[in-house]
Amino acid sequence: MFTNKKTILFITRDQITVTVVNVKKKTVESSIYQKNWDSSNLTSLMEEIKKKIDRKVVRVLVSDSLCYQLEINLEKDVTNEKDFITAEIEKRIPEHLEKEDWDYKIITKEKDKKVAVVIALVNSFWGNLNKAINFSQIKVEAIESETSARQRNEDPVIGIALKKDMMGADRETLNLTPKEMLDGDCEEKELYAKLAKRSNLISIIFGLILGLAALCSAYYFLVLNKVDLFWK
Repeated sequence: MFTNKKTILFITRDQITVTVVNVKKKTVESSIYQKNWDSSNLTSLMEEIKKKIDRKVVRVLVSDSLCYQLEINLEKDVTNEKDFITAEIEKRIPEHLEKEDWDYKIITKEKDKKVAVVIALVNSFWGNLNKAINFSQIKVEAIESETSARQRNEDPVIGIALKKDMMGADRETLNLTPKEMLDGDCEEKELYAKLAKRSNLISIIFGLILGLAALCSAYYFLVLNKVDLFWK
C-alpha cells in the first residue's frame, strides 16, 4: 500500500524515533515519539508507539551500526546464485544466520558478472526486534538499513518512505520481514499478556481503594466539623 504519508521507526543503538514523512513532498512532516531503548524495554516501547500512531502500518529504518551489509561479486560461471551468496555470508559474517535472517538484491548485472548487495541485522538486535514486533502486534511492511534508504534520498528517513521495491522476485527486492514466533515464544507472549491484564486490574483496584479512602476521610472530616460546630 502506497499512501502520501508513511510512519517511520528509526532505531539506532540506543534510541528509537518515530516520524511521519510526506511522500509526495519528500519531507519529514512531524516527529511524534523519541525514547532511549535497550533489550529490557523495546517491547513496551513498541506498545507505546502502537497507541500513539494513527496509521496501522509502519516501516523500520535500522542504523548501519546494527546491520551487516555486503557486496558480493558473482562471476558468470556461478550457476546457483543463492547458494553462492549463502556460502559467502557464512564466510564473511561472524554470526550464524538462518535463511530468513538476511536478504539480497542484484544491483548490477553485466555480461561477465553480477553484483549482489546483502543485508542482515546483528543477531541480538534482530531477536529483540522480532520479539517486540510480535508482542506489540504492530504491523511492519519494510525493514531497511540507512545505507539502502540513502540510495533514494540523502535523508534515510525520507529514503525508506520512498521505498517501493517490496514485492516481486526475491532477487529484485531488498526487504527484511519479521519472523513468526516459535511455540515457546507464543507461550511467553500469552504470559506477558496475562501479566499485563493482571497489572491493569491491580491498578484499577488500587485506584478504587484510594478513592474509597479519600471519600471516607472527607466524610470523617465533615463529621468532626459538625461535632465542633455543635459544641460551639
